[in-house]
Formats: sequence, C-alpha cells, structure tokens
Amino acid sequence: MMYKTIEIIIEEKSLQENNKKISGNKSIEIRIGYNEVDLRKSVKTCGGKWNPQKKVWQLSYNKVKELDLLERIVHDNKI
Repeated sequence: MMYKTIEIIIEEKSLQENNKKISGNKSIEIRIGYNEVDLRKSVKTCGGKWNPQKKVWQLSYNKVKELDLLERIVHDNKI
C-alpha cells in the first residue's frame, strides 16, 4: 500500500523579521525526526533537552541558529 501526503501552508511569516527580536538565550522548541540520530546527538551536545510531553527538543536560539535549524522551529513558540 502506498500513501501520498501533502502539506498545507496556512500562514507564512518571515523568520528573518522575527529573529531580530529573539533573545539568544531563549529556549526554542525544534522538531527532529526519530531517525535523525546524528542530528539529535549534535543538539544534545550543544545543550539540547528532550521534552517528552511535547515531543520536541529544546535548545537556545543561538544554538538553533548556529546549527542552521531555523526551519525546524516549532511555530507554537512564543517568539
């Protein structure tokens, strides 16, 4: 059996505009796939913490930028 998936964009915001207002030490939630073992290790090495209730990784905004993970930010973050 094959499945096809689609992505629906409901709202689009420029991350660049919002990023100027974010404190570098602010904890940001990001998504990392279960199979992305090396990336999870990198995030953990940089101080990332797994939040099992939300099923997201939490990492400082500066480290998210440093690791080039801005596109993985969970948009429920209050930034």
